[in-house]
Amino acid sequence: MATMKKKSSKLFNDLMEGLQDAVDLEKGKPVRGVRVSAVIITPVRKRTPSQMKSLRSKLGMTQALLADILGVTKKAVEAWEAGTKNPSGPVLRMLEILEKETSVLQRVGIYKRKSA
Repeated sequence: MATMKKKSSKLFNDLMEGLQDAVDLEKGKPVRGVRVSAVIITPVRKRTPSQMKSLRSKLGMTQALLADILGVTKKAVEAWEAGTKNPSGPVLRMLEILEKETSVLQRVGIYKRKSA
């Protein structure tokens, strides 16, 4: 019975120490054995219908091809370009990536141009 109490007491103390570490970490205090890295993520940029169409044209893609790459329907791309609907955050982030690095699709194997 005494061994069980010792184990329970150790478990309780370990839990309390862990919780205190979490509180300290949240307050920005250093915690032994924990390394913290700060990152800054830029907000997702919204796009106008004309910017959507312009980017697609710059990428040399049809609405159907862009839809396939993004995993949406051609109707969704049409609606974005017409201004009747807005793309979601993940789609906007992917478009940002494509705009800055057009070869990313080929590098990760999503898109390959066929030789004639």
